[in-house]
Amino acid sequence: MNFDAGQRRLYKRHPVKWDALLTIETDDFNDYIKVPVINVSTEGALIQSDGISIHHRHFAAASLDRELNLVIHTPEGEMDSEIRVMYFKWSEVKKQFDIGARFINISEKNLTIMRRAIETSGSDTRETMPGTLYEMRSASKGDI
Repeated sequence: MNFDAGQRRLYKRHPVKWDALLTIETDDFNDYIKVPVINVSTEGALIQSDGISIHHRHFAAASLDRELNLVIHTPEGEMDSEIRVMYFKWSEVKKQFDIGARFINISEKNLTIMRRAIETSGSDTRETMPGTLYEMRSASKGDI
């Protein structure tokens, strides 16, 4: 899946280093992976991952039988949104996939959190604060 050169972004992406959880849910499956957020806008995010599947369920392919959600831990708090993968590409240099995602039906509350986080971060790439839902979910799975 490649980015269509005719579909240019309307909103500037801002470089960040934030933690996130990418969840995939189908009728018979629900799981997540930890992913770093590399840059964001109010419309979407660029995340990175070692793969494009979770337990053999491909999350980057266009599909109507699954839901993807991204919980991002910003310096202003957690924001979450359903997402659509717009493109992905393998980076030989990074040995990871760059995955471009668009937020779907983002709530006004989450949009406000993202705007504030972008404004306060500027070019600063602060790490997110401890005690987040991300850490709680990880602890419940024994990942921490």
